[in-house]
Amino acid sequence: LLLGFAESEGRFGDDVAGALAEGRPQDALRRTHDMKGLAGTLGARRLQDAARALHEEIAAGRGRADAPELARVRGELASVLAEITTLASSRGG
Repeated sequence: LLLGFAESEGRFGDDVAGALAEGRPQDALRRTHDMKGLAGTLGARRLQDAARALHEEIAAGRGRADAPELARVRGELASVLAEITTLASSRGG
């Protein structure tokens, strides 16, 4: 589950930024909604909270590729991905 998350969500920030820059807020909204759920399933509460804040900004029409909320999600996601990598390394794969 964790490795699948790491593989599938590693491009989240670029995907959302691209969707916003290209005028596809519904795509960005869908991705942030999915991230909220996935983060909740993993127990990554800081990531979930950051994704929720970004989702709210996009839903309100204030989503931007350079939004501080997106930067926050990128940072929290990087932390979660680093933890997954560390865990996988310590377990031999």
